[in-house]
Amino acid sequence: MTNSNNPNGLMATSGQAVSSNEYYIPNTLAKLSIGTVVALSGTSNTTSTIKGQNFPIGSLPAIVVATGGTGNAILGSIIGFVVSQDDMSVQSGVNPASTEGIAIVADDPTQIFEIVDDGLNIIAPTSIGLNANLTIGTVNAVGVDSTKLKTSDIATTVGFQLKILGVSKEIGNEGNALNTKFVVSINNHQRASNTVGV
Repeated sequence: MTNSNNPNGLMATSGQAVSSNEYYIPNTLAKLSIGTVVALSGTSNTTSTIKGQNFPIGSLPAIVVATGGTGNAILGSIIGFVVSQDDMSVQSGVNPASTEGIAIVADDPTQIFEIVDDGLNIIAPTSIGLNANLTIGTVNAVGVDSTKLKTSDIATTVGFQLKILGVSKEIGNEGNALNTKFVVSINNHQRASNTVGV
């Protein structure tokens, strides 16, 4: 049996977040969607009125799209956006490119996610428990993020971004095949204890 190649970023399992927080999206970022993997940028909001709401300057940590690869810590993935009445005609579940906004991010270090592998190599059942990296994608015209689990980076390496917990039990998902959907946690998390600041 084969799996269809349908990545949709890093998705909180069953759409549920252990916890989530609001983060500032500067107007310098590309299009973002639910499932986009993000990281802290090291700055925060410098204006107080965003999406028709008031936030104290410095109260919303700013995010950037995460960088894939060893040693690149990540914060979590977007599970929604704060919208205002003016946003009702905007594509649902998307923050357009070059648009200031507020993302709701599943940012708990214990959060479980699901992600599709890149389809280049089969990840063997014996790889459960190993770490992996991300291949960061982009958001397409219909608002789907193409980020995937990188099948060429599967090892015990401490600095890898994800930990493989198992194969998703989603109906139609097949393990030991290409384009498998995996259950993962974030191994290199920015909110975990004893991590480097940004």
